[in-house]
Amino acid sequence: MASTSLRQLGMILGSEIFPDFPIRGFATDSRLVAPGFVFFALKGERVDGHDFLEEIAKKGAICAVVSKTFTKQIPGLYLIQVDDVMEALHKLAKWKLSQEKFKACIGVTGSVGKTTTKEYIATLLEGAFQVRKTPGNANSQVGVPLSILNLEEGGGVFVIEMGMSGKGNITNLVDLVPPDLVVVTKIALAHALFFPGGIEEIAEAKAEILSHPHTKKAFINIQAQQFKAFQKEEGPEKVFYDLSNTEVQIPFGETHLAENFLAAALVAQELGMSLEQIAEQAKKLKAFDRRFEKIEKEGVLYINDSYNANPESVKAALHNLPKPEEGKKTVAVLGEMRELGSFSQKAHQEIGKIASEKADILLCLAGDCSYMAEEFLLSGKPAYYFQSLKDLQKVLHSHVEKGDVVLVKASKSLKMWEVLEDVD
Repeated sequence: MASTSLRQLGMILGSEIFPDFPIRGFATDSRLVAPGFVFFALKGERVDGHDFLEEIAKKGAICAVVSKTFTKQIPGLYLIQVDDVMEALHKLAKWKLSQEKFKACIGVTGSVGKTTTKEYIATLLEGAFQVRKTPGNANSQVGVPLSILNLEEGGGVFVIEMGMSGKGNITNLVDLVPPDLVVVTKIALAHALFFPGGIEEIAEAKAEILSHPHTKKAFINIQAQQFKAFQKEEGPEKVFYDLSNTEVQIPFGETHLAENFLAAALVAQELGMSLEQIAEQAKKLKAFDRRFEKIEKEGVLYINDSYNANPESVKAALHNLPKPEEGKKTVAVLGEMRELGSFSQKAHQEIGKIASEKADILLCLAGDCSYMAEEFLLSGKPAYYFQSLKDLQKVLHSHVEKGDVVLVKASKSLKMWEVLEDVD
């Protein structure tokens, strides 16, 4: 993608004429600023980017995009004052994309498996195309435009993960990056705290990814077909996929990973790749950090699925656990599933029941996991509830032995992966 100069930046955002200095990168986090960077001083619930302008100037940033209400001068730092810093971020990213002609843009959303599906798509397509993608789980109103601004030069295919925490979020992202093709993974009670209407309301917000007239085709997990938002005739052509009827060879036994792969393979086929090309690229697929990652230590198999958790993803993990050695046990180490609002108690009780069918012992952490433990105990099997991660860790290591299987999964904010730090 073509590089941007400070002068261009000023012109695009309606500011004064600046020197024609090259821009080395863009950031919204002061910790990531390096010499030659432009910083967007976003104001959040806890942190105001304007408080870090002197810090980023010392780090060598050349410019900051700030609110018009900010009038202080920062020595050595050019300032561009705008009505809305977030709008400026999106405006600049949209301009950046207009300078590049991609063969195709592929948008990925859903409640579970978005990042894994995005990565699988990118890996398969690398067998035939130059591929660009949003890094990690940079899928937000900030993450997507920032990813665009920091893309390496080059065209080819662009794969974009699109997340949300409220209505209209995905509409904003498809307006920014109109996708040619779309993938929708399973829909679940994720961020239900912000959707009092429950899963139908969540599905409606996810279906915003189908709203742009530029989108020609959507590959949608068949689970989403039950929701009204995905039953509408208007919009792009809809293909509902599942594992029961496919000509693609699936390289995974775990159903949730297989579904992620199938979606990626359908995209690859749509863009002209052969089954042979797809099978060859599939050999390069691997587990991603904290996403059903298998770690064996001293004869114990740990399933590190601790990146995040909602009811659908926890069910998938429990249903796909490998069997322990004969005579050994399965230990479920589960943390609270957060942002579920009024649905939280019932959701934790449901997971407690399923866990009692799939595991021999439950160790759970924080908040509404108490309901999970209560439900698990009804099976007659032992369950332990903790408020401290360190206390959980001590009990876990006193219970596990060679041949056991241990699942570790929780909402990201609990940092449940830390219980595995001494076994990595």
